[in-house]
Amino acid sequence: MKSLFLRGTWMMLMVICSFNVLVKGQINVALTAVSAHSGGGAAPNYGPALYNDNNIPTYLQGGTLLWGWVSSNGWIEYTWSTAQTIDSVTLHNGGAATNRHFTSLTLQYWNGTAYVNIGTISGASVSIIGYRLPSPVTTTRLRFNTIAGSNPAFREIQAWSSPSAQNDAGVLALNTPQAAFCPGNQAVNIQIKNWGTSNLNQVNVNWSVNGVNRTPVAVSTPIAPQATLNVSLGTENITAATALKFWTSNPNNVADENNMNDTFQVVVEPTTFRMYSKDSSVCLHSEVKLNIRPNAGLSFNNITWFNGTSSYTVLPGVNDTVYTITNALLSNNYYATFQLNGQSCTTDTFGITVVNPQILSVTDTGACFPDSFTLEAVASPGATVKWFDDQFATAPIHTGNTYQTPNLSMNTTYWVSASVGNQGGNDSIFIPLANGNTTGVNNHMFRVQTFEDIVLDSVGIKLSTAANTATSWNIYYRPDDYTLVAGGNTSNAGWILLTTTTNMMSKGSTDYTIIATGLNLPIPANSTYSLFFSPIVGALNYATNATGTITATNADLRILAGHRGTNPFSQTTSGGQPIVKLHYTKPSGCESAKEPVNVRIHGDFSVDLGSDINQCVDEGSLLFLNARNAGMNYHWDNNYNGQVRVIDASGTYWVTVDNGLGCHKSDTVNVTLKFNPVSDLITDTQTCINAPVVLDAGDNGISYYWNNGATTPQTTVKSAGIYTVSITGANGCVTTDTAVVMQSGQAPLHEGIYVRNINQQTFSFALFNPEYVTSVAWDFGDGSPLSYLLNPTHSFPRNGNYTVRLVTYSACGSSSDTTTVHITGLSVADNNYSHQVKVYPNPANDFVNIELATATYIRDIQVVDVTGRTVQHIKDLKTHNTKVSTRELPAGIYVLIVATADGLSYRQKIDVVR
Repeated sequence: MKSLFLRGTWMMLMVICSFNVLVKGQINVALTAVSAHSGGGAAPNYGPALYNDNNIPTYLQGGTLLWGWVSSNGWIEYTWSTAQTIDSVTLHNGGAATNRHFTSLTLQYWNGTAYVNIGTISGASVSIIGYRLPSPVTTTRLRFNTIAGSNPAFREIQAWSSPSAQNDAGVLALNTPQAAFCPGNQAVNIQIKNWGTSNLNQVNVNWSVNGVNRTPVAVSTPIAPQATLNVSLGTENITAATALKFWTSNPNNVADENNMNDTFQVVVEPTTFRMYSKDSSVCLHSEVKLNIRPNAGLSFNNITWFNGTSSYTVLPGVNDTVYTITNALLSNNYYATFQLNGQSCTTDTFGITVVNPQILSVTDTGACFPDSFTLEAVASPGATVKWFDDQFATAPIHTGNTYQTPNLSMNTTYWVSASVGNQGGNDSIFIPLANGNTTGVNNHMFRVQTFEDIVLDSVGIKLSTAANTATSWNIYYRPDDYTLVAGGNTSNAGWILLTTTTNMMSKGSTDYTIIATGLNLPIPANSTYSLFFSPIVGALNYATNATGTITATNADLRILAGHRGTNPFSQTTSGGQPIVKLHYTKPSGCESAKEPVNVRIHGDFSVDLGSDINQCVDEGSLLFLNARNAGMNYHWDNNYNGQVRVIDASGTYWVTVDNGLGCHKSDTVNVTLKFNPVSDLITDTQTCINAPVVLDAGDNGISYYWNNGATTPQTTVKSAGIYTVSITGANGCVTTDTAVVMQSGQAPLHEGIYVRNINQQTFSFALFNPEYVTSVAWDFGDGSPLSYLLNPTHSFPRNGNYTVRLVTYSACGSSSDTTTVHITGLSVADNNYSHQVKVYPNPANDFVNIELATATYIRDIQVVDVTGRTVQHIKDLKTHNTKVSTRELPAGIYVLIVATADGLSYRQKIDVVR
């Protein structure tokens, strides 16, 4: 006989776990055996009776009465009162962790005198292991011997036998109603099977509802051995949990030869689909999510959402189990319809109330003298008035429509808001200290599931570390359920480091040690977040609750056990719960903006123009006298009635302030203004490199101090830089001014002017070794136009003395130079004597020879250039002939003057060429 309870979305899982025939055409004879083992788990929690109790729980599920376990290398034995023919076995690995799998065992049967080996079975890597015997054995004992592993656990061990009855029918399964279904008429359809060895040509199907028999159905459709047939029994109105029982009788009009598989029982219950939101009352403009529940694993079709109050309207464009109100404005009711497995379903109705608390009115108050005041504010119906002493405060100082202030001696503003709903606050959830004393594994993952919005603030934990010992921690989180993510417990992918803490002093195992504070981790309502505590230094106590076990719960959230391990992100052991205490805050409900409530102490104001003023100012400067106390009445000494008085001269100034409520206050200030000396310094100057610049601060001070050390009004500088001067006036005021001298480029340079006489009145001009010269301007001093040629030739109009002026220019500046040109003719007398002095060669290059033809001798010789400048003077010769070197002379016209011992002087023009 098979028994099931089907409710909502869990039905399919329970069907799978409750079948006692999993191999086609075979019978699990283990159900009729007596089970024993050599040692291990004891009844009733983990004893041998759980190996063949026909209950196969969820794989790796924790808890008791779910699986048995045997000591390592022990045996498990089935014994029957009559011999059974067995051809295969199925072993369901169990326990709360994979390390409880068996690794290998030897299957044996009893031949009447001894155990005979059948074969070896391995099973460390999978949850279910099927093994077919090399050939069927008939025996009264079956032993699973030398079971290797760490105290191996089994959810069930099945032994299969092929049927031998000819006429054997049974109910195999319930087809409909199946899985989740809605209240109402349901078609009842089952599957029957011919377990016998003969064709099944006729069989009766019987059924009852809540113990009340329904009309049997005679089935005459032939069913071959081991074949199945679906049978419709009618409809039944199922609106609540209902017990259904089905059984076959009279296969082929004879008694059934095997009654073990005749009957199938199940309790089915329709699913009540509800509309869900975490809040039924929400703030204006907030986002609201509505959900159809349950919905996991179900396939809905044609989902239609409605809203309204007395009448309802379709919400277009929504075909999902979730409907989001992005901007809640009005209160409304909501429900949804949908198709599920071909059936029309309707959820219940859920109301969303939009709350908009408001402050409707406040009353300001005041007096001329200090006092205590009763303040009043009126809020919208249902709202609570909160009073604050600061606009940005979060904790109210009072709640209620009225507030009695303390004694106030100055103007004060209070703030009020209207609030509806949750007032927020702090709370905690914890696992009792006594619930876990296991140590040795210190890295733990677990989960929290929230029912309300919370903000995780701090965590405490029971430590096995000695009291007053420093510990350090890494605390990670992830905003999902790590058990649903592949590798979630063996990889750091997806985990976020929330904080690292150090020097957290242990309180030992008698109290919770706070290992992290100020976490500020918001966790939305109806969320699953994963937490991972990994000690850097320290050790914790824990419990070995199976993964998924709810270890603590309250109205806001619950804690579920997870995995543990000795190394970070290698939590391979299922079942672990650190003994934690989580502190959190809850957000407040709906609250309006704060409104001010003013208390005015009318006489409590002061007038202060400040201390007397005696200061140096620049001429034209303005000063501002501020009587403050904005909005009051003002009377100044000049009948001005503004709050701020502008002055520009020395004097005595006073003001009287009237607050309009009969309070008057005055103040006076003496103002002495002294003018700073004026600086004439030019702020910025651009010159050539190393060019001298005269900085002039003017003559308005009595003393000067420059940052280059100068103490005069003027200072000459040749370097670029920032030059600052402090000028002290006769009144003691000081002005500081700054000039910036910038230098770039080179001034034009040359070593002199080269002048060459071309003829009597024509000369060429050139510069000796010019540098950085970009252009020139020549003024020949004879009234002729300027020449801008670099090397000009100029003819003077007549004999005379001329001053030639030259201005040279570079990229950054200019310089000037002069030379003098003397033009004189040679007299007749001079020429008459020219035959007495021979000068050759002429033109000359390196030298000239001078020979005197008279009896006297040469006393000295001068060489004069065209400007009249003596360029060579040879004295005390006493000779009739000599040589004069012209090697050092520039090319040009020169006058050679030869003086003799008898007092005569001879002149001869020579031309030096190169």
